[in-house]
Amino acid sequence: MSPTTFLPPIKFRPVPRLLDHIGLAMYSNLNKAIAELVVNGYDADATQVNVEISAKAIVIKDNGSGMDEGDIRNSYMMLGADQKRKVKRTSRFSRLPIGNKGIGKLAGLGIARRISIETVKGGQCFTYEIDRDELEKSKTLEEAHHDLKVEDAGVKKQGTTIVLSKIMPHVRIDTIQLRGYMAREIPQDKHFQILVNGEKCLHKDIPAKRRIPINLNDKTCGKIMGEILVAKKALTGIQPGVLTTVRSRVVVTRPLLLSQCMC
Repeated sequence: MSPTTFLPPIKFRPVPRLLDHIGLAMYSNLNKAIAELVVNGYDADATQVNVEISAKAIVIKDNGSGMDEGDIRNSYMMLGADQKRKVKRTSRFSRLPIGNKGIGKLAGLGIARRISIETVKGGQCFTYEIDRDELEKSKTLEEAHHDLKVEDAGVKKQGTTIVLSKIMPHVRIDTIQLRGYMAREIPQDKHFQILVNGEKCLHKDIPAKRRIPINLNDKTCGKIMGEILVAKKALTGIQPGVLTTVRSRVVVTRPLLLSQCMC
């Protein structure tokens, strides 16, 4: 029997096209993509996230904790690392992180070909850019390089600003629907507010003819709170059903089986 020879170890080499399978498959819908980026602000202990939408760009700006060089290199640039799940509670508001398993940062690539990030922390301002046109010139994601710049923050306040440009042609923008989606999907209270083009996202943005509040104490499930919305047509693309939340964020929608009745 011939001796066994060990060759150099093999490893997966993800190609830029993989971002299409992840970003486009999960976040090709504008509302879902923007919500995922807004969640980053919530997890960063922001009190406010502003979403500004124009024909050429979408800007998501929060006043959260921002990122330093270590955060960028060891958390943001790590795909699927699920770093947020290692954080039991955020430092300022003791929030349970609700980010999406380390891939929410790809949400912008589902609706735009360029992501520009400016983040301020510890008196320093870091900027970098992820451009799909440049990224696709590399054979693998590991071979692609993104310039990271730093300068004194000066008067810039702590937080992170994400600019999405080169918006993809399939994207349809409806700010009214977006506000309703945000009000439904992301927990908001006196310590956290989302604004779209300067307007707060409130429960009233989810259109309904009638609202029936639910406030129960069940022996098995504990406290159950919510509301039934009665409407003549579909609500901002939302199907009728029961929403399941984890850490106050909607994670599952179970459709209702509706039958006709004679009244």
